[in-house]
Amino acid sequence: MVFGFVPFPTGYPWGNLRRTWVRVRFGYQITADAQRASKLPRYNPSLLFSTTEIDSPVTTTAALEIFVISLPGSTERRSSVEEQMKTQNINFRWWDAVDGSQILPEDEVRWYSSGKRLREFLHSEPGSHSYRKAACDLSHLRIMHDMVASGREVQVVFEDDMQFTSNNFVAELNATMSALPADWDVLWLNHGGPILRNPKNLAGWVGRGVRMFLDNSVTVGMVYKRSFALRILNDAQIGNKEIDNLMNDVGQLGLVRAYIADPPLVKIHEAGFASQIDID
Repeated sequence: MVFGFVPFPTGYPWGNLRRTWVRVRFGYQITADAQRASKLPRYNPSLLFSTTEIDSPVTTTAALEIFVISLPGSTERRSSVEEQMKTQNINFRWWDAVDGSQILPEDEVRWYSSGKRLREFLHSEPGSHSYRKAACDLSHLRIMHDMVASGREVQVVFEDDMQFTSNNFVAELNATMSALPADWDVLWLNHGGPILRNPKNLAGWVGRGVRMFLDNSVTVGMVYKRSFALRILNDAQIGNKEIDNLMNDVGQLGLVRAYIADPPLVKIHEAGFASQIDID
């Protein structure tokens, strides 16, 4: 049993919750999971990458699908992505983001929203924070639906405020994925939140350049399997979590096999592009 259960009484600092049982994973369990994962066979990404020695130095190219979620009108962000991809000779595809400044399909939002989140959306207007957050959720959920429908087994997904941390992303991704335990579902390519504030929030090593996912990351860059997409699409129907929190939660609880690249392979762009969600 990898989960513990603890009761939170009414009036607990995290909200006025009824006395109930919630599912958690304790630190010692995460440590044990990391030790177990470090002994697993490694993932073989040979079908996802190709290496040629004709050129000097040796070059590695990606055969897997790479997507960048972006609003069609985000010219500054798109120019930044295109320049980075062109510089590193990386093929990618745009995935047009859902525009939160426009009316959203209510039936689709209802499918993935409930409680307070749904009430806030229904009482909001296009362009509001609730609309833009719902649009962000739908953008990720739609690309997951497309993955499942088209039969893709693995895909890389970036948001358009991404920035590579090196000049050889594909080769480093190949090396990192080669160090992944074979049971992986998702590999976060960046660090975020508490990890940035305190490196001690990183969990144990499971392979060279790979740690067990412990705390928090952001959706600026990730690689995931269809198994991860299916889990997120299923759990999203509960409707009480925004997409980034949901992705983090399923990893924290061990509901998927989640790992994180260390050092990170991408980061939020240093240009500090204005948030497309928190817009007045």
